[in-house]
Formats: sequence, C-alpha cells, structure tokens
Amino acid sequence: MNALDTKLTAKMVNLEEKLVGQMNALDAKLTTQMNNLEEKIVNQMNDFGKNMQVQFDALKEFFGLRFEHLALEITNLKNRADNVDAKIAQLQRSGRLNRVLLLITAISPFVLALVNR
Repeated sequence: MNALDTKLTAKMVNLEEKLVGQMNALDAKLTTQMNNLEEKIVNQMNDFGKNMQVQFDALKEFFGLRFEHLALEITNLKNRADNVDAKIAQLQRSGRLNRVLLLITAISPFVLALVNR
C-alpha cells in the first residue's frame, strides 16, 4: 500500500508540475495577446483621434472662410447702404427727393404690372 501511495503521490506531483507549467504557458500567451490587443486598440484610438482632429481643422477652416466671406458681404452691404443714405441726403439737399419719390410712386404700379406678368 505504501508503494502504491508513493507511486500515486509521484504521479500527482508530476501532473501538478505539468498543469502548473501549462497554466504558466497559457498565462504568458494570454498576457502577450492582451498586450498586443491593447496596443492595437490604443493605436486605432490614436489614429481615430488624429482623423477627427484633421476633420475638425478642415471644418474650422471651412467655416472660418465662410464667416470671413459673410463679414465681407456684410461690410459691402453696409457700404452700399451708406451710399444710398448719402444719395438720399444729397437729393434732400437739392430738393429733388420729393420729385424722385413722386416719380417712383407714379411708376411703381406699371413696374408691378410688368413683374406680375
């Protein structure tokens, strides 16, 4: 019985050593795979972040240019309004404003009739 017990104990120790070795190898393999996966995810997130930054910069530039264009258009319209105001003031000073307004009033029904055709 003692010899059988010794033999079983030796086999159990041998199996335990094999199992521990396999578990360590599996743990090392899983750790390597997890590290590789983590590195891939970090790289993909970095690439995604760079791509988003490029797109954001492009949108910022596009809308910046649009706002600059709109600001120029607004300035242009203000200048035109100032020119109209100056022309009205000139007509008022010369006394011709009333004649121009009467002319516009007289012509406007004919212009509307032409436009509505």
